[in-house]
Amino acid sequence: MHSKAYLEAKKEFVNCIVMSPICLGVSLFLAFTEWYPIMKRERLKEDVQVKFEAAMKTFSDERFPLCGSDEDSDRQFLQLFSFICELAFDVYLKKQMIERLADEIRDEYPPAKKK
Repeated sequence: MHSKAYLEAKKEFVNCIVMSPICLGVSLFLAFTEWYPIMKRERLKEDVQVKFEAAMKTFSDERFPLCGSDEDSDRQFLQLFSFICELAFDVYLKKQMIERLADEIRDEYPPAKKK
């Protein structure tokens, strides 16, 4: 479920796209400079929130007994670690995609050889 801010930005973005032929591209400019960044930011916030909620559910079951004197601090540490790992995995995937795209572009457009 998307947030109210995301849905409002998406509505305005679509309106700007539809109106761009009539307004000579001004609304198209607004769509990509004002509304698209809002949509992107809201989608990112939703994604991080979902990951955080999923991480907080880990290690919260009785099936995961924790050792030590302070079980709550151990549990919180493991939940935070789970959240960080989830975010780090996203960063790793994005890095891999960027490297692959760079390799494809380099293969498609090889640099000119020096004479």
